Amino acid sequence: MNGKELTPPLRPSQQAFEQQTRYDSATQTFTAHCAVCGRAKKQRETWLRGRDKTLLNLRRELLFCDSCGKWVCEDCFLIDDGKGNGIGICTACALTQGISGLTSAQFEEAWPDIQRPIQKRLEAAKRAAKKVNQNKP
Repeated sequence: MNGKELTPPLRPSQQAFEQQTRYDSATQTFTAHCAVCGRAKKQRETWLRGRDKTLLNLRRELLFCDSCGKWVCEDCFLIDDGKGNGIGICTACALTQGISGLTSAQFEEAWPDIQRPIQKRLEAAKRAAKKVNQNKP
């Protein structure tokens, strides 16, 4: 029994990622391109960080579209339909399905504005609870 027989088969998302990734042995760099816009994401392999860890770090920079099975950057991945409903597809799939919304990057930029009313309500609830506790004998 050799080592190849012991390795489990790749999941479809892992297989798609491996297909979108290129390795340059001269610079020891892995490069993955966004399937929608083509933006390159790079990670350099070092003696401290081997192939698997480098690919894992690179995979964290991209998001997987369940609809088409491709890996895309945060600018090309819709996570919210604008009505508070979570979705997780790339902009290319969303365009063909007639869906619009916020990309991951847009949502991250808008997060402080989204969080502010929630934070105000929490602070008001804390103040109210504090007043109630102060009024108790």
